Amino acid sequence: MVFKWENYYLLGKISVWVCLITLFPIAGTGQISFPACDLHVKQEPRIKTQTRRVNRVQQTDTRYFIDWESPDEAIQSDNQYSITALPILKTAETLTFRNFGFQIPDLSAVYGITVKVEGMSAGEGYIREKIAMLALKNSTVIGENKANLAYNQQEWSRDEETTWYYGGKEDTWDLELISEDINDPSFGFSLQVRNASGKEDVTAFIDHVEIEIHYKEVYRFCDGDCVTFSASKNGDIKAYDWIIPPGFELLSGLETDEIIALGKGVAEYGTYEICVDLTDYADEVFRCCRTFILDECPMPTIGDIVWNDLNADGILDSDEEGLPDVLIEIYDINNALVASAIS
Repeated sequence: MVFKWENYYLLGKISVWVCLITLFPIAGTGQISFPACDLHVKQEPRIKTQTRRVNRVQQTDTRYFIDWESPDEAIQSDNQYSITALPILKTAETLTFRNFGFQIPDLSAVYGITVKVEGMSAGEGYIREKIAMLALKNSTVIGENKANLAYNQQEWSRDEETTWYYGGKEDTWDLELISEDINDPSFGFSLQVRNASGKEDVTAFIDHVEIEIHYKEVYRFCDGDCVTFSASKNGDIKAYDWIIPPGFELLSGLETDEIIALGKGVAEYGTYEICVDLTDYADEVFRCCRTFILDECPMPTIGDIVWNDLNADGILDSDEEGLPDVLIEIYDINNALVASAIS
């Protein structure tokens, strides 16, 4: 895992548009190599969301805490529960939910993480959380502890199952995670609860856990397109000096303009970084950089295999069967059917 400014990239893919150099509003945030300035494109990509369910549940093993019964029952949302019965003032073992099977594209920027828990409690005691944190390798918990901070306000409802949430679309849990961290099978969520009552027992039930990742893919532009870059900084700028990757063609103006447009030129397909040095009226120089991908952008096709992905990892495993006679259809942005196939 890497905690660096350089790991924040703006992501996505643009549609074809006429490349005109006009001033346009700044929207969204860009990848920055210095926290004083941002680098933008005209059509910023949108935030996407991947949702995956847990596929592996582990618990700690200590002499002091109370075990959870049937931890694997938290894998499916089926009203079958992982259960811990807590006497007064006792604490449960820590459950860690892993192997979510995320496939966040490389170089993606993580904008938020949401953890969803389905469960309830029973008894006259009351549940308080000690740990509600993200987890990485070696059972390490990281980031902000969101114990007792679920924003649904219905966590551990008594005698009736509810769903509650930690984090959110713009909540990174005080972390700078990259796609490699999220996609690793060890990435997950750790939860530890206790009975805060000094008089009554309580039982905690967990039915299911899911995680949502809110992210943007790295910005792409396609062969034949042009792309406009601009930079912004708090304060007035008197000079711009763009550092253009080798092979790209400057389609308008000069490398000292506020806004520039690039074409593919003779550049090869791949990942590049464009930068600009900004000089303010105090003669301070700030460098903004942004990663992007030059892509061939081939038209999508229908094909390959449809199967029951039991562990939600996107990989056809030996114990996962294909699904015959499934209709697959592709529609364009006008909702017109482009192509179809039967598995």
